[in-house]
Amino acid sequence: MSDPTRQGCARCHRRGWGFWSPIFHTVAGHTWRDADICVFCFGELGDEKWIVWTEGLKIMPMSMKEQREGVERGNP
Repeated sequence: MSDPTRQGCARCHRRGWGFWSPIFHTVAGHTWRDADICVFCFGELGDEKWIVWTEGLKIMPMSMKEQREGVERGNP
């Protein structure tokens, strides 16, 4: 089921989880540094550049139910 309130990845268009990385700009490079990309594409970009992209990576998964309830409360 698709949910239009979730961020879509600018690279693969998949909707997914939020994440944070201290080396996001290094991995994403100039092309993707200002875009919303998914953790899967982040990993692919890191692997292509031969970067250890997992160090410091924080993934913030959220179920569809939690996300929808947050939107209903005004907390997307």
